[in-house]
Amino acid sequence: MMTSREAEAALGRWSGLTRRHARRVLAGGLAGEPVRAGQALLHDPVRVHALARRTFVEEDEVDQVAPDLLVLRRDVHAMAPLHEISETLSTGWDFSAYTRVAVRVRIERRGGRLPVVATTAGFVTAGADLLAVTVDDGDSRLTLAEPGGWFDTFRDRRYATGPGRPWWIRGWAPSAT
Repeated sequence: MMTSREAEAALGRWSGLTRRHARRVLAGGLAGEPVRAGQALLHDPVRVHALARRTFVEEDEVDQVAPDLLVLRRDVHAMAPLHEISETLSTGWDFSAYTRVAVRVRIERRGGRLPVVATTAGFVTAGADLLAVTVDDGDSRLTLAEPGGWFDTFRDRRYATGPGRPWWIRGWAPSAT
């Protein structure tokens, strides 16, 4: 077993993560649940190494399975029950009216379901199909369903989108959000 500090350092060496990002990834359960030993959290080195070896999804792969894609950059616990992940991803988005329209157009264009991936520090933590976006007390609320077969391309992989806002629509760079 390795301590959180050792796991963070290993993720930095093996996958180029900063310490802050490695801490977020470990806290999100992407290397499994740690074991508490006194004040320390211990991680399975095999799972940490497997996490570091996750490959990146290439853009040509995304073109084939999800050319329209909504990326949600929000930390979720990968080992949480599906309903908790869905609730975490559904609420609290600051989409402008223009963004909501752009998302709705993409939902319609894709037959009523827009692929969504959630990432933590570039690691895919969850996937869903977006069915609708509505306004709830000024924030946008997403109606999500289990992802279709397209998600197999993203499962246990990394998808790097670079820095930016907490959400990103692939192929769309609005001047005003």
